[in-house]
Amino acid sequence: MIWFEEGPFIELFTFNLSFSAKFVLGGILKLLRKEALLNRFNLYGTSTEAFCDMSIETHERELTTWTQLISDQNYTYDKMTGRRINVKGEKLDWQLAVPKNIKLPFLMSAYNIPQRPSKIQHPNGAKSIRKVVYGTSAPCQELINMLTKDDLILQDDKGIIDVIIDGWDHTLLHFSNYKI
Repeated sequence: MIWFEEGPFIELFTFNLSFSAKFVLGGILKLLRKEALLNRFNLYGTSTEAFCDMSIETHERELTTWTQLISDQNYTYDKMTGRRINVKGEKLDWQLAVPKNIKLPFLMSAYNIPQRPSKIQHPNGAKSIRKVVYGTSAPCQELINMLTKDDLILQDDKGIIDVIIDGWDHTLLHFSNYKI
C-alpha cells in the first residue's frame, strides 16, 4: 500500500494465477453465484493497463448507505467480508460491495482497526492524491458522482486515466495528457 498523510491510498497487487487455479477459483465463484467477483478476477487476469480497477473507500464500517445507492440505480453487486492478518499480527476485517458492472468501482468499508500510519513522508514530495481521472460511461458517471460526491474527474473513456498527486510535479501515469 502507498499511504499518504490524508485521503485515498494506492494499493498495488499482481494477479498471476496458473490456469488450474483460475479454473478452480472461477468454478467456486460460479457455484457461489458471485458473478461480480468473477468479472473482477477476469478483469485482473486480462488487464494490460497500469491500473485496472478502483475502489471507493468509506469511513464507516457498514456499506448500507452506498449499496442502497447502487440498488436504487438498478445495478447489482456482490457483498463479501474481507479478512487478513496485518504485519503486527492483528486480525483485520472489512466489507466489500462489488458491482457486477466492471465500469463501476467497488466499495470498501473502513478496516475494523485503522491501518493508516501516523506519520508519512515520501522522499519524492508526494503529499496526497488530489484527483483521479476516471473514464466510464455516462450512466455509470451519474452513480459514481453520487457515491463520491464529485471527488473524481469523470470522462467518457475506459478505466483510470490518471492520478494527480499533490507535491509531485508530474502525472502518475505516462499516457495521460490531462492537466488540472
